[in-house]
Amino acid sequence: MDVTLSVALRPLVARPGAFGYTCIPHFSRQLFEKWARKFRPTFLFIWRPPMANALQEAVAPRVTALAAPLAQSLGLELVDVEYLREGPAWVLRLFIDKQGGVLLEDCQAFSHALAPALDVEDVVGTAYSLEVSSPGLERPLKKPKDFERFVGKRIKVKTFAPLPTPKSPAGQKNFQGTITGMRGDAVEIDADGQPVQIPLTAIAKANLVLDL
Repeated sequence: MDVTLSVALRPLVARPGAFGYTCIPHFSRQLFEKWARKFRPTFLFIWRPPMANALQEAVAPRVTALAAPLAQSLGLELVDVEYLREGPAWVLRLFIDKQGGVLLEDCQAFSHALAPALDVEDVVGTAYSLEVSSPGLERPLKKPKDFERFVGKRIKVKTFAPLPTPKSPAGQKNFQGTITGMRGDAVEIDADGQPVQIPLTAIAKANLVLDL
């Protein structure tokens, strides 16, 4: 059974200042709507608190270090960990996989093993909802062994910065093609007959493409 914890967080609002809009974390929604009707701003900038970004960057690696051995002990693979703010609450989402595909019983067993371990270690430190699921048909690829496992499959890749190619000397950030193998620390894909090598450190996101 999945573990769900609720959390009440106060909304962020913006108010005009000398250098644009400043976010104030303790104003109510009613005050924000009153301000908006009075000042009728042309632009509203949504700001994410630095603490939220720091939490996201810190929690996922700690959860991965704890959850990966647990998954392996159950004959599962930990594919990815996400710690995201969704609405007023935080969601800790883990994706697991195994040969032949993941069943509901696998998600339940992993959730039962992980939830008390998270509480004992106090890895997260804030209230959150725990979700465990399969990675789906368009599973993310992150580790070298992920790309090696799916040689011959089509993937789409987004890089942090544009990479030059013979067809695009100025560079491009989005690629799609068939994995042909690993070349050192880079994955090689066949993009419409053109071999392209993409360093793993340059990849922001990569996942399988569903062939219909």
